[in-house]
Amino acid sequence: MSNRLVTFGCSFTYGEGLPNCNVGNNHHGYSLTPSDHAWPSILSRLTNMDLANNAKPGSSNLEILYHILNFNFRPGDVVVVMWTFPNRDLHFISTSKKIKPFRQLGLWLKPRSKYIAEWLCNFQPVDQAVKSWLYMHHAELYLKSLGVEYIHYPINPTELNLYKPNFIPELDNYYADGFVTVDQCEADPHPGTESHKHTADKIFQILKNEFK
Repeated sequence: MSNRLVTFGCSFTYGEGLPNCNVGNNHHGYSLTPSDHAWPSILSRLTNMDLANNAKPGSSNLEILYHILNFNFRPGDVVVVMWTFPNRDLHFISTSKKIKPFRQLGLWLKPRSKYIAEWLCNFQPVDQAVKSWLYMHHAELYLKSLGVEYIHYPINPTELNLYKPNFIPELDNYYADGFVTVDQCEADPHPGTESHKHTADKIFQILKNEFK
């Protein structure tokens, strides 16, 4: 198919909670590299492609778009974007050198600051879902402009489809299969190894049919 598989997503794509991600003692509590038990690594072995896994735990769909726009794609790349749950956001700040992401926002946070408290208080599912569609549409136009092959594979399309705005056209290569959790990690609520194998197999079949 290609010499490189490029993936984007959150902890479900990173493989948080899987065996080799429960090591280290850094600030976030996970390893510095994505798990080789996560679905992107399994998929790269199934397709015999090199892998660039750009997932980051806690990512919002805005952060996923940010990483897509800042990635150096190559001709022949095959991109799988596992869009995350809409109930997240990203806070940017300006430094003396550049504008950069600063704080991940999500419903798991405690209102330890006025900023987080206000975000939690003002959170609206429809607002975040509509914004997610805008991010996905932007990503699609950008990836098309580069001429790379891609698929959209959201974790939970039900949340997104519930609030799909009429002004967003149907996305190409949008698969609403979702991430099916068939097991969980022993000490973590994230999906386990069998769930990642199951997801990798599903995406492998999609890639075979989509990019023959």
